[in-house]
Amino acid sequence: MLVKLGYKAGRSRAFRGSDDFFDEFIDILTNLGGIYAKFLQGILLGFAVTKGQKLNPKQLDVFEDNIDPEMGLQAINDALGTSASRVSVTNTIPIGVGSYSAVYQGKLDGHRPIIIKILKPHILEEIKYDLKFLKKLAYILKLSGIKIAAVDIGQFYGSFKKACIKETDFPREIEFAHELYERYKNHPTIVIPETIMELCNERVIVQDRVDGISVKTLVELRLKENEDIVEMIRENYDTDLAEMIRELTFELFYSLTSGKAFHGDLHPGNIRILPNNRIAILDFGIRAEPYAQSIVAAVINKFESDNLFIQGDLDLVRTLDAHFRVYMANLYSSIDSLLSYYKIDVRVFFTKFAESIGINTESIPDSKRKEWHSHGPAYMMNDLLKGSEKYGIEVKVKDQTAQRAISTQFSLIKALGVRDEVLPAVYERVCSLVRKEQPDLFSKKKTIMPDIALENVYVWLEKVNSTNPELANKLRSSLDQEVISAAIV
Repeated sequence: MLVKLGYKAGRSRAFRGSDDFFDEFIDILTNLGGIYAKFLQGILLGFAVTKGQKLNPKQLDVFEDNIDPEMGLQAINDALGTSASRVSVTNTIPIGVGSYSAVYQGKLDGHRPIIIKILKPHILEEIKYDLKFLKKLAYILKLSGIKIAAVDIGQFYGSFKKACIKETDFPREIEFAHELYERYKNHPTIVIPETIMELCNERVIVQDRVDGISVKTLVELRLKENEDIVEMIRENYDTDLAEMIRELTFELFYSLTSGKAFHGDLHPGNIRILPNNRIAILDFGIRAEPYAQSIVAAVINKFESDNLFIQGDLDLVRTLDAHFRVYMANLYSSIDSLLSYYKIDVRVFFTKFAESIGINTESIPDSKRKEWHSHGPAYMMNDLLKGSEKYGIEVKVKDQTAQRAISTQFSLIKALGVRDEVLPAVYERVCSLVRKEQPDLFSKKKTIMPDIALENVYVWLEKVNSTNPELANKLRSSLDQEVISAAIV
């Protein structure tokens, strides 16, 4: 498998998208399942492939499909230890199977419905083997030359490895589940099952059972059977599906921009829709840490830009500005500092950047604009730039768990078909609250000394020059006219 993929990766690099390497890469990881599908999730969910590479829409909805570990009643009771005297397992067929654990139904003290989550036998040894193999697969993906927006594959593998180890740390998960339960136990919409702390151990988590319907079932009904899931949920559960996803998305975005950790893996299998406008979250193995305060203002700015995009304002200059500010923060601050010194708005630079690339979005056909609107601002940028390395555009993600959590949520919203009903309202609510509650973040501005800023800009221009000398000269010329010559003097 590695030899075959390696050969195709070499061809992909040599002939730039002339073969089916990436399709085969996706198929292999999907078929391997388990941790490999989870790794693929992290690459695909919410991220667009650059260089004009197109993905089958179904490939963006890759979720785990794991087999029953067939533990048996004795193995389950052995894992429960002393708790087995109070817990009765009602069925040894799990109601859910993840990459690292299986979930069984049971009763506590003969009457209280619970779930018992148990680490699979020998999972720690299996993870070590799988991670070594994944490291080779990640290298082959990097070898292919395919760039994934918002992901450096080597960096992603490192963070994924840490996340795998954390997901098998049950004491950590128990503590986080309890933290969220305490935070939301009086919330009118969000439901967190109570973790029964005294029954848990390093291999077992015991929580109250949550009924309702899994969002995974809803996604399958919509994508495979073309079911109107919004109407179905309204009729059967007296619940507004779009409103529930709005509430969940708000809690995620607001928490991460307000200094609170939140659930970091809101894929369909971890969410259940309940009657009477309630939504439950399950499985707390991935904790998304909040954005650092230094980047919150940039994130809110990007939310606001993305919201305008969704509402039909496909402003490339604004999109470039928002992208640089979040993902190329040091370069953005350098450009902004230089221009501010001469009282020039930073948008002047991005306007000239777009002109230098030769892009005029006003002349784009309506059909293409509809396609961009449907897929989002990252898709538009990738479609226009056709290979971001030509323009020296990088993505440096400081907050990996927050980025993954939000990307996964985007994929969930897309899979349910409720983007336009959810995101605009959430963006407006989150941005308004964060600006009101944390005004100091928006009054502060990172400034860089002119000589250092100038050096950072030159380093970027040299990188552009290595792949696109004509563009580098245009950018250098426009900066010379406005800033550089004055700064040197």
